[in-house]
Amino acid sequence: MKSKILPLIILAIFVGAMFWIVPILKNRYSKDSQEKVEEKTNEEKIQEEFNVDLDENDQDPEAEKDLEEEKKSLVEEKTIKESYLEVTKADCDNQCEKYKNKTADLKYCQEVCGFNLQRSDVKEEECEDEEGLEQDYCLRDLAILQKDFKICDKIEDKKILENCKNRITEDIVDEQKIQ
Repeated sequence: MKSKILPLIILAIFVGAMFWIVPILKNRYSKDSQEKVEEKTNEEKIQEEFNVDLDENDQDPEAEKDLEEEKKSLVEEKTIKESYLEVTKADCDNQCEKYKNKTADLKYCQEVCGFNLQRSDVKEEECEDEEGLEQDYCLRDLAILQKDFKICDKIEDKKILENCKNRITEDIVDEQKIQ
């Protein structure tokens, strides 16, 4: 009789434990809870970055506006930028040969690969008058001239943005080597 009751008791304890454990694990590892954790983490990052409390009741209206603008700029900055063309190292190695018959594509490839000389007389007002890739080229040249990464961040095209930041970094490293 005892040998029949012991397995039933063990089974009952196991089933009871499962009723208790499964909801906990489900909440911990479900998609919704992961999204909540990620959302909370993003809010914490914003708090740390801007060193502010996100509790709206504690802020005056102007501070709220400033915080919202800073949040928007942070979100815009973190958005994934796209490239006009996917220019590869191989394209640069062969002098953009495959874009030879398409003028705009050839110019873009040459700009990304660094074959075109940067303008040394560029002014910020000129860049504001430009649009699209021409504006990106202008902003890149201006950023390199002023050695200002913040100007690079205004560039919309991913490859031109990378080119801008790399060029400024190279120029700074070269200057340090000379000194």
